[in-house]
Amino acid sequence: MVIVGIGIIPAVPPLIAAGAESVNDVAFDAECRTGLPDIFAIGDCAAHSHAFADGATIWLRMPTTRQMSSRGDHRRPVDYYAVSWFWSNLYDLRRQAVDLSISFDEAIVRGDTGARSFSVVYLKDGRVIGLSCSTALTRPRTMFRIGNWSREGQT
Repeated sequence: MVIVGIGIIPAVPPLIAAGAESVNDVAFDAECRTGLPDIFAIGDCAAHSHAFADGATIWLRMPTTRQMSSRGDHRRPVDYYAVSWFWSNLYDLRRQAVDLSISFDEAIVRGDTGARSFSVVYLKDGRVIGLSCSTALTRPRTMFRIGNWSREGQT
Protein backbone atom coordinates (compact mmCIF):
# COMPACT_ATOMS: atom_id res chain seq x y z
CA MET A 1 0.00 0.00 0.00
CA VAL A 2 1.21 3.51 -0.79
CA ILE A 3 -0.09 6.62 0.93
CA VAL A 4 0.64 9.89 -0.84
CA GLY A 5 0.19 13.27 0.77
CA ILE A 6 0.37 16.29 -1.51
CA GLY A 7 0.29 19.85 -0.30
CA ILE A 8 2.29 22.85 0.82
CA ILE A 9 2.74 21.79 4.44
CA PRO A 10 3.97 18.23 5.04
CA ALA A 11 1.45 16.36 7.19
CA VAL A 12 3.86 14.35 9.35
CA PRO A 13 2.16 14.30 12.81
CA PRO A 14 0.51 10.87 12.22
CA LEU A 15 3.91 9.33 11.36
CA ILE A 16 5.56 10.94 14.36
CA ALA A 17 2.69 9.76 16.58
CA ALA A 18 3.25 6.24 15.21
CA GLY A 19 6.90 6.40 16.29
CA ALA A 20 8.85 7.85 13.37
CA GLU A 21 11.85 9.93 14.42
CA SER A 22 11.47 13.62 13.78
CA VAL A 23 13.92 16.43 13.06
CA ASN A 24 11.22 19.02 12.29
CA ASP A 25 10.07 16.57 9.61
CA VAL A 26 10.40 12.79 9.21
CA ALA A 27 14.00 11.59 9.57
CA PHE A 28 15.21 8.79 7.32
CA ASP A 29 18.36 6.75 6.74
CA ALA A 30 20.52 6.28 3.64
CA GLU A 31 17.78 4.21 1.99
CA CYS A 32 14.92 6.60 2.87
CA ARG A 33 13.66 4.25 5.59
CA THR A 34 12.00 5.80 8.61
CA GLY A 35 12.23 4.11 11.99
CA LEU A 36 8.94 2.37 11.22
CA PRO A 37 8.89 -1.01 9.43
CA ASP A 38 8.30 -0.71 5.66
CA ILE A 39 7.69 3.04 5.84
CA PHE A 40 9.77 5.26 3.56
CA ALA A 41 9.91 9.06 3.59
CA ILE A 42 10.23 10.94 0.32
CA GLY A 43 9.77 14.50 -0.77
CA ASP A 44 9.43 17.63 1.31
CA CYS A 45 8.53 15.76 4.51
CA ALA A 46 11.85 13.88 4.53
CA ALA A 47 14.91 15.13 6.43
CA HIS A 48 18.32 13.45 6.29
CA SER A 49 21.68 13.99 7.98
CA HIS A 50 23.95 14.29 4.96
CA ALA A 51 27.74 13.87 4.72
CA PHE A 52 28.38 16.64 2.19
CA ALA A 53 26.53 19.05 4.46
CA ASP A 54 28.88 18.20 7.35
CA GLY A 55 26.15 16.10 8.96
CA ALA A 56 23.57 18.89 8.88
CA THR A 57 19.97 17.85 8.33
CA ILE A 58 18.80 18.76 4.85
CA TRP A 59 15.74 18.21 2.71
CA LEU A 60 16.19 16.82 -0.80
CA ARG A 61 13.90 17.14 -3.77
CA MET A 62 11.30 14.44 -4.28
CA PRO A 63 12.75 12.65 -7.35
CA THR A 64 16.00 12.02 -5.47
CA THR A 65 14.36 10.53 -2.40
CA ARG A 66 11.90 8.61 -4.57
CA GLN A 67 14.78 6.90 -6.39
CA MET A 68 16.54 6.08 -3.13
CA SER A 69 13.42 4.67 -1.48
CA SER A 70 12.77 2.50 -4.52
CA ARG A 71 16.26 1.01 -4.25
CA GLY A 72 15.89 0.48 -0.51
CA ASP A 73 12.49 -1.13 -0.94
CA HIS A 74 14.03 -3.82 -3.14
CA ARG A 75 16.63 -4.52 -0.46
CA ARG A 76 19.50 -3.50 -2.72
CA PRO A 77 22.38 -1.76 -0.94
CA VAL A 78 22.73 1.87 -1.88
CA ASP A 79 25.43 4.47 -1.48
CA TYR A 80 23.31 7.49 -0.69
CA TYR A 81 24.78 10.67 -2.05
CA ALA A 82 22.47 13.03 -3.82
CA VAL A 83 23.46 16.36 -5.23
CA SER A 84 21.08 18.93 -3.85
CA TRP A 85 19.75 21.53 -6.29
CA PHE A 86 17.01 24.11 -6.23
CA TRP A 87 15.79 27.29 -7.85
CA SER A 88 14.15 30.34 -6.43
CA ASN A 89 12.55 33.47 -7.81
CA LEU A 90 13.82 36.50 -5.93
CA TYR A 91 11.54 39.25 -7.18
CA ASP A 92 12.40 39.51 -10.90
CA LEU A 93 15.59 37.41 -10.68
CA ARG A 94 15.56 33.64 -10.95
CA ARG A 95 18.37 31.99 -9.07
CA GLN A 96 19.50 28.39 -9.44
CA ALA A 97 21.86 26.55 -7.13
CA VAL A 98 23.50 23.17 -6.92
CA ASP A 99 24.69 21.58 -3.65
CA LEU A 100 24.85 23.58 -0.47
CA SER A 101 26.92 26.64 0.23
CA ILE A 102 26.67 26.29 4.00
CA SER A 103 29.86 26.96 5.91
CA PHE A 104 31.84 28.02 2.84
CA ASP A 105 35.11 29.84 3.45
CA GLU A 106 35.62 31.30 -0.03
CA ALA A 107 33.25 32.57 -2.72
CA ILE A 108 34.31 33.34 -6.28
CA VAL A 109 31.98 35.67 -8.17
CA ARG A 110 32.01 35.46 -11.96
CA GLY A 111 30.12 37.74 -14.32
CA ASP A 112 28.40 41.06 -13.78
CA THR A 113 26.29 41.36 -10.63
CA GLY A 114 25.13 44.83 -11.70
CA ALA A 115 23.69 43.36 -14.90
CA ARG A 116 22.28 40.45 -12.83
CA SER A 117 24.20 37.97 -14.98
CA PHE A 118 26.58 36.21 -12.63
CA SER A 119 27.53 33.03 -10.82
CA VAL A 120 29.10 32.32 -7.45
CA VAL A 121 31.26 29.26 -6.85
CA TYR A 122 31.46 28.31 -3.16
CA LEU A 123 34.52 26.57 -1.73
CA LYS A 124 35.41 25.08 1.63
CA ASP A 125 38.99 24.15 2.41
CA GLY A 126 39.80 24.65 -1.27
CA ARG A 127 37.16 22.25 -2.62
CA VAL A 128 33.98 23.08 -4.51
CA ILE A 129 30.85 22.71 -2.38
CA GLY A 130 28.29 24.62 -4.42
CA LEU A 131 27.33 26.94 -7.24
CA SER A 132 24.68 29.62 -7.45
CA CYS A 133 23.84 31.53 -10.60
CA SER A 134 21.32 33.89 -12.12
CA THR A 135 19.06 32.58 -14.85
CA ALA A 136 21.04 34.38 -17.52
CA LEU A 137 24.01 32.11 -16.80
CA THR A 138 22.17 28.88 -16.10
CA ARG A 139 23.75 26.09 -18.06
CA PRO A 140 22.55 22.59 -17.13
CA ARG A 141 25.85 20.92 -18.05
CA THR A 142 27.78 23.36 -15.87
CA MET A 143 25.40 22.83 -12.96
CA PHE A 144 25.72 19.04 -13.31
CA ARG A 145 29.52 19.25 -13.54
CA ILE A 146 29.72 21.40 -10.39
CA GLY A 147 27.51 18.88 -8.59
CA ASN A 148 29.92 16.10 -9.53
CA TRP A 149 32.91 18.20 -8.49
CA SER A 150 31.41 18.82 -5.07
CA ARG A 151 30.65 15.11 -4.69
CA GLU A 152 34.22 14.19 -5.61
CA GLY A 153 35.72 16.96 -3.47
CA GLN A 154 37.52 18.58 -6.39
CA THR A 155 39.39 21.82 -6.01
